Amino acid sequence: MDKMEKASPDGGLPWLVPTREEALSKLAARIGEGRKLVGQQYVTRKDLDRLRFAAQNWERHNIALLVFLFSDERIARAYQSREREVYPIPADATKDLIADAKTEIEHGIAVLEGICDEIQEGLYRSASRIPTGGVGEVGAGRLEALKGLVGDATGLVVRRRTTRERVVKLADAHAWGLAVQVELEALYGPDDKRTRDFANRMANLREEDQISEFEHALALLRQAVSYAQQGEDDPMAQVTHNTVLPTGNEVFIVHGHDRGLLLECQSMLKEEFGLRPIVLNDKASLGDTLIEKVERYGEPCRYAVVLFTPDDLVTSGGKEYHQPRPNVLLELGWFWGRLGRKGSTLTIYRGDPTLPSDIAGVVNITLAGNEPLTNRYVEIRRELQEAHVIAS
Repeated sequence: MDKMEKASPDGGLPWLVPTREEALSKLAARIGEGRKLVGQQYVTRKDLDRLRFAAQNWERHNIALLVFLFSDERIARAYQSREREVYPIPADATKDLIADAKTEIEHGIAVLEGICDEIQEGLYRSASRIPTGGVGEVGAGRLEALKGLVGDATGLVVRRRTTRERVVKLADAHAWGLAVQVELEALYGPDDKRTRDFANRMANLREEDQISEFEHALALLRQAVSYAQQGEDDPMAQVTHNTVLPTGNEVFIVHGHDRGLLLECQSMLKEEFGLRPIVLNDKASLGDTLIEKVERYGEPCRYAVVLFTPDDLVTSGGKEYHQPRPNVLLELGWFWGRLGRKGSTLTIYRGDPTLPSDIAGVVNITLAGNEPLTNRYVEIRRELQEAHVIAS
């Protein structure tokens, strides 16, 4: 029997690695993501491609989560190899193919719901997993796979024949990144900071000359492997596992010079959603530096709304462009470091500010010209609900 497929201690069903409550919570989140995909409107062929890509990622994360939740891979493999429907393709196929893709997602949701029912019925014995430190026997195969992927990375950087400039083989690098992410999710879980930091760095890799993005992702992988081999706690995981996160109704507003947008946001959070907006300029400094003041008033906040506005005119390389105030980027980074990048902030753009590559693309809501924030009430409410800041 393969080391990754050892039977449970009693020779029967695989046992549940985390607590029953944690497993049900993580599965419920995946089911919620699937329902969100099914509930969205898709019309064009481009929409179909986007749905298929999202569905593939959803399936891949589900498989990795099932590997993480159980003591062997039987449940994950059963999910992966479940019977798929074969649909005829009509002449005008886009609408029907969108429906078929949604049906497949619904099948996956049904399987996950069935696993939840079995967990609630006590079918699987519960154990525990320590997400930091040594990986244990079950994770040893995953660690070996990650070490192999570190070696594979050396062939992904080449030099252009004409300029001899170092570039990334983009398609191969993205395939490599997906393989790494699956192993990290299976070893540490999809919500672990190591997993999320690596995924975020690879998401920023969009051009072949973005060599620094790839090298940073590789450095993150090497660090995770190094600590796992030594059986030590990885500082990368400390934010996720050791920080006590706030649960009140305080929401921090990160802003620049657009006072009107700030006041609109402040009013909406307070009057429409019953939240307590925190604005740094309204608070006493008490002799603090900027970052100390952010720490003082930001620590009680469970969420941040970040207002990106084109405040500063910058000249670089003979070109002029507008960017947000430096404090906006600093404060956003502080909240990502404290709360994690996923589900901790809502970014609102006005105008067309130029942003660093690490942040560009993280767009939730964009206001056109002097469009009032109230026009986006429904979108803002949805974001706050999905982040569990307000009730659904």
